[in-house]
Amino acid sequence: MAGDKRLSIPGATLFVYMVMIETLFTVVLFAVLIGSGRIGTMDAVQKALILLALFLVVDAVVVFAYLMFARTIVSLMYPVRLGEFEGLHKKALRLSGAGQFDEAVQLYREWIEMHPKDVEARFELARLLRGPMKRPEGAVAELTQALDVQPAKPWMVKTLEELADLYLRELNSPARAAAMFKVISEYYPGSIEAERAKKKSDALSGAS
Repeated sequence: MAGDKRLSIPGATLFVYMVMIETLFTVVLFAVLIGSGRIGTMDAVQKALILLALFLVVDAVVVFAYLMFARTIVSLMYPVRLGEFEGLHKKALRLSGAGQFDEAVQLYREWIEMHPKDVEARFELARLLRGPMKRPEGAVAELTQALDVQPAKPWMVKTLEELADLYLRELNSPARAAAMFKVISEYYPGSIEAERAKKKSDALSGAS
């Protein structure tokens, strides 16, 4: 977990790259049209309108290509059909509500066996173990395995916060809770989550 140094491209940088690509393609197409002599006799306004039209067309093509690329990457990283886990989760909640906790746990475990990188499934299983089943150690084990997958920032933060709360409330370990908050502050420096986690970590460290 300490070796998680994943690279990320800020949204603003990605936007700049897309604009650069669109501009390059637009200029190339415009140059081809001028070279072919098709717009050589047009006035400046007509040429400007054609340039704008080319840019809009290229923009639409680049955005579409980016969306298709992003969709492909997501489908490769998370090969779970949309809505499939939600249906299983609702079934597990119904079983849990009826007191059939072991059956609900089995549902989650079968799913995780097929999708070992599904952080949400481990998170929900951990909540079931922590809550009605009163098995905090089991919840810690599931959350720790979720972190081993090195999830994206939202789930990383959510899982670490859940672990911290579990250590603090169920396992009476403020030091471990503070350590979880410290990980958040070190992983995502300068973020709102990091500032919030640092305050909690400092408070717990001062109280221990």
